Amino acid sequence: MSASSKAMVYEPSFTRQGDNLLYDARLLHRDLEIETKFTTWIQRRIQEYGFEKEVDFFPKMGESIGGRKSKEYFLTLDMCKEIGMVERTEIGRIIRKKFIEAEKELHAKRLYGQKLNLTELKRKVETRRVNGYTLYPYRQVQELLGFSTKTGVSNVRRGYAGLLLMMDNRAWVAEQYVQVMVARATARAKTLEAKATQPVLPMNFGMQELPFTHPQNHA
Repeated sequence: MSASSKAMVYEPSFTRQGDNLLYDARLLHRDLEIETKFTTWIQRRIQEYGFEKEVDFFPKMGESIGGRKSKEYFLTLDMCKEIGMVERTEIGRIIRKKFIEAEKELHAKRLYGQKLNLTELKRKVETRRVNGYTLYPYRQVQELLGFSTKTGVSNVRRGYAGLLLMMDNRAWVAEQYVQVMVARATARAKTLEAKATQPVLPMNFGMQELPFTHPQNHA
């Protein structure tokens, strides 16, 4: 598979640790098409670039291989990006770009309280590629983002007709419109959160009558 073809289908699957995303170093070794033995490669990269345990990567003892447990490494997004860059290959640059996108989505989720992002949606629904576009099933995305499925596709047709496709008796929308839906769902969630927040001051603050005091005559 060429690097450009791999870029179209490459979707890394992360492991969560609290609010952070980690990636299995063995998968990264495979993705980068490294020929050097995994253990030699990862230890060399750690030593060469000064990656720190429990900061940049998290080691874990894996399943027994040939009677001996293997040592696994789970890497932060920053470490994955740096390794992708230092490999100096086309596939390395593609993978680094994917991790940058994942980092942006994670940042948006933390900043705006986003419930689902594109990466998570892709794991939950079937997607299709048509003419270079990634298409999502409109009804399923509506349900996952908490929108009513009673509304038809007329709103999409009015504003985003070019991003809507009817196929196999189902409505499909391009990823660009799904991004709009995610943004709207996020804004709605933040609006509800703001409305539920306790007021800074009592609701009747400033409306109470203040006691009137006659000015003193200093003459």
